Order: sequence, then structure tokens, then C-alpha cells
Amino acid sequence: MAICLRIPTTAIWSAMILPLLVVGCGQSENNPAATPIAKPAAAPAKAQGPQTGVAPQVADSKGKDKYAYYGKGDGYTPLQQTGRDTWIMWTGGNQKFFRLGSEKAGRLGIPLEYFRLLDSRGRPTRFQRLGLVNEPNFRQATQPDEYGLWLDEWLGDDTYPDTKIYGEPTGVVGLRKFPNPKFDKSRWNVEQYFQKPHTIEPPYLVGMSCGFCHMGFNPLKPPADPENPLWENLAANLGNQFLKEGGIFFGDGKVVYGGENGGKGLGNEDILYHLGETQQRGTSETSRLSYDFINNPNVINSIFYLENRPAFKESLNPPARQQLTKLLDPDTMPIHHVLKDGSDSQGIPIASIRVHVNIGMCGSYWIEQLWNPFNPDVPQKPFDMALASQNFPEWDETLKRMPALEAYLATYTPMRLEKAEGGKYQGELVIPDSYKNGTDDQKARWKIVERGQIVFAENCAFCHSSKQPESGDAKQALDTLKTYFTSGNGQEDEATKQARTTVKAYYRTAVVQDGFLDNNTLTDDVRYPVSELKENAARALATNAIQGHIWEQFSSPEYKGQPTARQLTLYNPITGNNDRTFQPPGGGRGYYRTASLVSIWATAPFLHNNSVGTFNGDPSVRGRIAVFNDAVHKLLYPQDRDGLKSIKRASTRTYLNIRLAVLGSAALEKIRVYKPKLPDLPGLKLPEVFQLVEDETLKDVPGIGELDRLSIRIAIPEGMPINLLANINVSDPEKRIAAVVAYLTYAWQTDIAAEVSKVPVVGKELAKIPQQLAKDGMNELLKLSECPDLVEDHGHEYGADLNDDDKKALIEYLKKL
Repeated sequence: MAICLRIPTTAIWSAMILPLLVVGCGQSENNPAATPIAKPAAAPAKAQGPQTGVAPQVADSKGKDKYAYYGKGDGYTPLQQTGRDTWIMWTGGNQKFFRLGSEKAGRLGIPLEYFRLLDSRGRPTRFQRLGLVNEPNFRQATQPDEYGLWLDEWLGDDTYPDTKIYGEPTGVVGLRKFPNPKFDKSRWNVEQYFQKPHTIEPPYLVGMSCGFCHMGFNPLKPPADPENPLWENLAANLGNQFLKEGGIFFGDGKVVYGGENGGKGLGNEDILYHLGETQQRGTSETSRLSYDFINNPNVINSIFYLENRPAFKESLNPPARQQLTKLLDPDTMPIHHVLKDGSDSQGIPIASIRVHVNIGMCGSYWIEQLWNPFNPDVPQKPFDMALASQNFPEWDETLKRMPALEAYLATYTPMRLEKAEGGKYQGELVIPDSYKNGTDDQKARWKIVERGQIVFAENCAFCHSSKQPESGDAKQALDTLKTYFTSGNGQEDEATKQARTTVKAYYRTAVVQDGFLDNNTLTDDVRYPVSELKENAARALATNAIQGHIWEQFSSPEYKGQPTARQLTLYNPITGNNDRTFQPPGGGRGYYRTASLVSIWATAPFLHNNSVGTFNGDPSVRGRIAVFNDAVHKLLYPQDRDGLKSIKRASTRTYLNIRLAVLGSAALEKIRVYKPKLPDLPGLKLPEVFQLVEDETLKDVPGIGELDRLSIRIAIPEGMPINLLANINVSDPEKRIAAVVAYLTYAWQTDIAAEVSKVPVVGKELAKIPQQLAKDGMNELLKLSECPDLVEDHGHEYGADLNDDDKKALIEYLKKL
């Protein structure tokens, strides 16, 4: 029997299916090194290689659709201009990586390509459907180009950077296209390409820049039409709070399996669809490729006051020091904590270049260091900076750009609600500073802000201020308090209580000073244990930066040496209570860095995974405030959060498909001999939970054996928590086998219970037996889990015990940050 094989990996491995299979992507005459830094073109660059069907037209010189109107316009220095263009347009050569990913994945039955995502017929709804930002100065195509591809038509721009260096724009910010040196027009067939994209070279290669995730709408100048923004409506520091990354890959974006269901892409019969649909908007699964066996998408960081971020006395690893000496004196460079867990801790240049590697730069080397589901017993290996520098010119070329990138990102200062759209919302959505000396009614409203300042000083500033006492009793008290919280000892002695009193007194004075918010990042950037914060632990438990893993060289020894966090108490789906305990592993794991509150009015929903607050898809000022109001209410009134409803579940009965080569022979044998326990009920028909299937299209592919062609298709009951499977470390052979048995028990007994419960009179009583067995299977999966924390929106309940008036005052002050 043959069934069209959807995927060679389960939900456990599904986040890795993109370029995971890439091998041999080294340099050659068809794989040239990236080009060096160059100044922006003075005139529209001539398009290179195959073009769209309509010749570019120069934009109206008086219109605000030119790149020159972006950000500070001509207020950037030449260094900052290079940094700007690097952030928004530089791919570091990853277009080669993405194409080879398509080739290798296709040979194993995984169609993977990007031109469905770029189809111009979808331009009018890209933002609404997928949160993508349409690049200004484009128009929707009215016909396919000469190659049959529907691509947005660029109108040209004499202020645009050199497309020989940065590639051509595609119509989607952050996606660039380059001429494909392997393209053969005589062999091109667009229908064949969309059916089997790995079998024919397309006319263009598609690459990705940092701007793909980090470019969003400027909250001070939101677009009148989100599908048609101008350059002045965009900001690359805030992060795209509207991005639907899961849908881009596994849903309507159709990057993976885009030809399924008559070209509609994956449907709800595939677990990948549910994985994508349950990913929170505005988040990115940054370990989608460097997978760590934890489903942990997290919000895209906003960037403000970069030069004012707190610095820490942490050590440089020798490989990082060696690279930094190419740019600066490492001993004079501040070390910051970057990423949600603060693991990037070798300086801003090293943190920044790691981002480029993470999206495909040096791809042929990087991919070899990752866990490969087709060789599942071999773990991740560290990425070696020296080897990358030696073998890939794009490493050094990108490294040279990092000071310019830092200079550009340092230009971003807070986006105050009071200034939004010329100040039109002052008095309505925000209490402006002018009310301090205004009418009696205005002064009365200003008193609310003043009370909010005090509430902030006493409850928030300890963590959410980069301005801290530099000497005296206040500094000593602050050090005592931070030591208490970071140590996680759980017991507050008299010295700590006195320190808390002293710190509150210091901030009551500091916060009301006129310049308190100036150059204040509103974060201490300290790493605090998740056992203190009590947030969902998934991102804090990430393994990529610990010893022996992919980003080992990018994290400091001090990060790796952090004390083990205290035991967590979590929701237990077996009992329905918060009575499950879990001990976070050490080695650096188990911590979150304090998030910045700068421009918090524009960055809701909240927490590291965007789980607190109802997403509304509206980038207008009023739309952002609506989400902020909902999110901040739930932050301060945690009983109003979604709670158990935030658990990511399969919304319908669905299926996962596991390639037998991934499972291995030992796990396969367990499946073959597995027999579920059945209630004593004559005539009960055993539900079909799995079947072996074969992809016959792979029969004649060289190097593909029988186990590579065969897969097991397993049913997933409706309502199953997706992270029961997604958080299993299947690189451990023992865990992999145990997880197979535990899951078969859970899934089969769940189905058996459903069938038995239909039997008249005795059904509900008899169903209790398989129901308990299903719970036993679930319990085993949770024991095996790298993160058994299923509820997404819990934790950070600081301020929940304030009275209603103080909460209202605090909210009014937070709007002004």
C-alpha cells in the first residue's frame, strides 16, 4: 500500500525540516563568496540576471515611497547607513543555503520552496494572512513574468542600495532575490518546478535578511493601509509583532508542502499545520533549525538605547576573542546579555553575527553541526568560529559589518505614545506631561501619573531600570537584593528585607526626576531563575548555548556556570492540579533576562512568548492600545488570563508521519510487537491508530533505502497537547524508544476509551480503564519531556496584589515609557 508521504519527521522533529537536510553547500564557482561592503547606489542599479516581466520605473521623487524616507532619512552617518542596509537587506549568502535545502529535502519527499509565498496575487492580503510586511514602492503583478512566476513589480528607486550587493527586493521586506547561476532557461518548466522544486533550477535564488522578522510598522506613523505601507511607516527595531511565522512555513505561506490539497498547502489532517497554527503571532522559533527538542517560539526583541544597555563582568571565550580582535580591542568592549535567556554574552558583534549564521550563513558547515534526524544518535556539535572564518569568506565580510550594524541600531530611542501621529492622542489615550501644569482637571489626571511613578518605583524599577545606584548604601542594598533573587534560595532574611526597603526609597526619589527615562533601557538585563519568575519555562530551558552544543562559543563561562534553578511546580494534566514537579537542568539553563519596558504600549502581547494579551492584528495606534490594555490588565489580574486554554492543542484529529529511518530498528520493533490492553467487552473493534506507508516516488532515488521510503502514520487525538511530543529529546535512543511506547499507549487508549464510552449502560464505567491507561501514557511522556510545562501564560505576577487604584495609576505611567 502506498500513501503520499507528507513528512519524514514527527512533531518532535518537525521544526527542523527546512534546510536540515542540507549538506555539501561549500564554495565553488557556482557558490561565490558574498560581496564586500559598498556605498548605496547613486541611481537605480541595473537588475542582474532574470527579471520580472515589467521593467522597473523610478519612483515619484516627491512621493514618500522611496527608501530615503525610511527612519532618519539622510540623518544617518555613512557607517549607520551601512548598518541599516545590513540589517534590512544583507543575507550573508544564505540564498545558497535555502536553495540547497530545497534540493536535499525534495530528494527525500519534502517539497520546499519560496515562490508560492511570494506570489503577487496574494500581495493585497499578505499582512492580514501572514503578518508579512509588503515592501513599499511595489505594485501587484497583473500577469506572470517571462518565467511564469507571479512576482511583485518593483517601481525602482534612485535612493536604493546597490542590488549587486544586497540582491533585488521581492516585494516582501526581508526576502531578497538573486540571479541563479545554475538556471538554464532551456530546461525551465514552471509547472514541474512547483510539483517538484528540487528537480529544476529556478531563475532566482531567495535569501533572507534580519529585516524579515525585525521590520515592523512604526507605531508613531502607522500605515493608513497595512497592506500598502510607505517607507516612513516602517521601523526595523521593534520587531514584527504581527508575524505569523508558523503559518508562513506550515500554513497559508505554503513554504513546506505548498502543493498539498490542490495547492492550498497543509491542512488540519497534518500535525505540522497545528504546530504552525498554535505558534503565537509575533513570535519566532529561533531554534527552528538549531533544534533543541523544545517547542519554544519567543517574541522578537525590540531594540532601544543599545549603547546604554547594562554591561557585565563576564569572560570572553578564546574563539570569540580571536574574532573580535579583527574589529576592536576586546578588553575595552562591554559584554551585554542578549536573547531571552541572556545566553548571547560575548559582545554585540558576536551576538549579531550569530543571528546571520542562524538564518543560513556558512550553511554547509553549520548544518553539519546540527542534530540530524536521519542520524538521530549523533548529538549537536559546537559551531567553530575559526573554521567558519577560515572556510567561508562571508563570515569575515559579515563580521566587518557588525560595528556598522551596532551604530545603526544605537540610533533607536523610545517611541512615546504622546508623540504618535503628531500628538493627536494626548489626553485621550495617554496623559501628557503638559497636564502637570495644566487646568485643575488636567492636574488631577496628572496626579494619577505621579502615583503611577511611585508604584513603579516600589514594584518595578528594581528590575526594570538600567539606572541604578552607583555607590553607598543604596548600591549595597541593590546588590544584596539581586543576589537574593538570582541565587534562588527562596528565603528572605532580615538583611534582604532591609535591602528591599532601602532600594524602594532610592527609586522613589529617582523615578520622579525629570531625566529618569532618558537613556534608560528600563531593564537591568540580569538573568533571573525561572523558579523566581514562574513563567512558562520553555525558552529558559533552551540548550543551544550550553557546553557541547551549537552556540557554545557564543555564551560566556559565567552563563554556563549559573546555579541550578529551584524545582518548578507545574500544571499536571493527569490530575488537573498544579502538583507536577520538575527540576530544571543546570549548565546555564533555567533563566530569563529582564525584558525592556521601553515603548511597552506598542509591544503587547506580553511575556517572552506573547501569551498574555489578545492579539487583534491592528497596527494602528488605537489597535496597539487595545492590545496593551488587555495585556496589562491580564498581567496585573492573572486570574483573567487564558490559563489552561493557552495550552497548545491539536484542534482536530490529525496525524504525524515518522520516517522509519529516523525511528531506528529498535523503536520499529517495539511498534511491531506492541499490543494495547483492551477492556473485557465482546465485539470491541480495535481502533486503527497507525499504519505503515511507503513513498513510491523514492524507489529509484540513489542512496534512498527501504527504511527511508517507509514511514509510520500515527493518529493524534483531537485535543492532544502538542508539546507532549514536541518536547521529547529523541536524540537519546532510550528516550526515543520509551516515547514511542508511551505515545502508542496514550493515543490508542484514548481512542479505545472513546469507542467504549459509546456502549449503552456500561460504556462510561468501562471507559475508565482505558482512560486511566491513556493517562499513564501521558504521564510517561511528561516524564520524558525536556519541558513538561504546558500552560503558556502563567507567571510574572508582580503587582497582582496591588489595589485597583494603584494598578490604574501604574498602567497610566507604563503608557508613557
